[in-house]
Amino acid sequence: MMQTNQTILNSRITHIMSNTGTGKTYYAKNLIDEIIKNGKNIIYVSIYNDIIVDSDLIQKIFIKDENDIKKIDITDKNLHIIFDRKTIGEEESNNLANKFILSNIEQNKFSKNIYLVLDDMQIYQASVLEKVIKTSFYTIFIHQYVQQLDDSTQFLILTNCEKGVYFNMPKSNIDVIRIYFKENDASEIDSISKFNEYEYVILDKKTIEDKKQIRETIDSYFDAFYKKDIEKIESIAKDTILFIFSDENNFTKEEFKINFEKIKFEGENNIENISVDADWAYVHNKIKMSIDKIDQNSNTMFTLRKIDGKWLIDCVQSMQII
Repeated sequence: MMQTNQTILNSRITHIMSNTGTGKTYYAKNLIDEIIKNGKNIIYVSIYNDIIVDSDLIQKIFIKDENDIKKIDITDKNLHIIFDRKTIGEEESNNLANKFILSNIEQNKFSKNIYLVLDDMQIYQASVLEKVIKTSFYTIFIHQYVQQLDDSTQFLILTNCEKGVYFNMPKSNIDVIRIYFKENDASEIDSISKFNEYEYVILDKKTIEDKKQIRETIDSYFDAFYKKDIEKIESIAKDTILFIFSDENNFTKEEFKINFEKIKFEGENNIENISVDADWAYVHNKIKMSIDKIDQNSNTMFTLRKIDGKWLIDCVQSMQII
């Protein structure tokens, strides 16, 4: 079963897109379950009754006309509201879905505790989507491909979303995603076309600045080693930092200071990947290092913690490559 990234729950506007035949529907189900189990309310709106959501967690309501809309009380409830296209037709389904969203916004019915999930979001008028984006509740937009959106809607959604969850899709769609997530890792975006059914990538605009700060912290760490500047290392590390260089060379902060002169790093600091998950980050790189004049090629992982807006190194773990 796919696991939903916890960081999605902290995103005010999320965009989910994929080809048909991918794991998007199951991802959405898991996401809905997670939101509810985290104590939030969800209003999931769709035009088909094709998502399997735990009936103990969410109530299904089928809408046939405007009178049904007026009867719905969304206060402190978890609802799957279905404007079933198979029953009431495409035009009426689209029309009623737009009226439902607009009327609840105008009446301030959506609280800050609500996650509004709009599946097949291409059916919504740009003016309605703009009002949704300007509100303060959480919103998740779901659809299949870029060509479903006109240029203005595409710009509106992709400019304002904080995170994007993308499954396998054609190159033409990936090229559009690349425009709006241009600061993210290019290789990560390129990989989307090679995904299997259940693989996906989470792109995050908010972590761009975090990754920049993290990279600067790691660069400062190695620079301090070259210059033998222990005070600089202390300034970018937690007091409880742990250094793990081998089975025989594991140091606390104080032990590390004693052994500092014995340890030197050679070669470049090659960062291969930075992963950010809320206030934790993980950095993988490859270096050449020397401990007690013994040279090693090493895979190194840094664990960092964000404290009071500053990224500090929590652990340095180097594993010798045989």
